[in-house]
Amino acid sequence: MSKHIIVAEDEALVAMGFECFLQDAGYRVTLAQDGLEAIEAFRADPADLLLTDVRMPRLDGFGLISRIREIAPDLPVIVASGHTRPDSVNLDAAKAPTTLLMKPVSFQTLLDAVADALIGRRHAV
Repeated sequence: MSKHIIVAEDEALVAMGFECFLQDAGYRVTLAQDGLEAIEAFRADPADLLLTDVRMPRLDGFGLISRIREIAPDLPVIVASGHTRPDSVNLDAAKAPTTLLMKPVSFQTLLDAVADALIGRRHAV
């Protein structure tokens, strides 16, 4: 069975690009337009990994990570953002693998980060 990834991204074209690329790589993908929708999706069909943007309506990426970690503390998370600097986030404090990718991100970099996160490694960017 293929690994399931929830993609929380409010920019439709970015979300569809992530979805197509990840599906082509053999992953099962569920799209969510914001953090609240991602939590609902996770409760309905738990994922193996969360890929999230930071700036989203209703519940942002950091709020989503906090709430999803209450449900699944070991869930690997990849944050893909064009608005958050790597030095502004303490990823070492996270209990589960957490990776920050700066947008625009190449699909190969994303694929490498997903593979690393699923085996429990942080991906160096």
